[in-house]
Amino acid sequence: MQQHTRYVIYDGKSAGPLGRIVMALSAAAMAVVALVFGFFFFLAFLGLGLVVAAVMWFRLRGVRKDLRAAAETASRPGDSVIEGDFKVVDSRDAPDKTGT
Repeated sequence: MQQHTRYVIYDGKSAGPLGRIVMALSAAAMAVVALVFGFFFFLAFLGLGLVVAAVMWFRLRGVRKDLRAAAETASRPGDSVIEGDFKVVDSRDAPDKTGT
């Protein structure tokens, strides 16, 4: 009974000079294809980032405008009165620090 090897082993010696040239050219071609794909993926992600940034800028315009208007009204001189309600708490009615 004959056994067959399951894997092809490349030792570099059995290919000869023509095989080595073919292997080097195919490796160079695969490297060029990988670089081209990488460049196009980079461009796609860059475009996607620009679209997301433009949408965020467009949607936050109103918020920036409102904040700018609020800052201008808050910085007017003479508007230093803060209105609000308060309650005077007498210290005799407040519980002491021990909780009794």
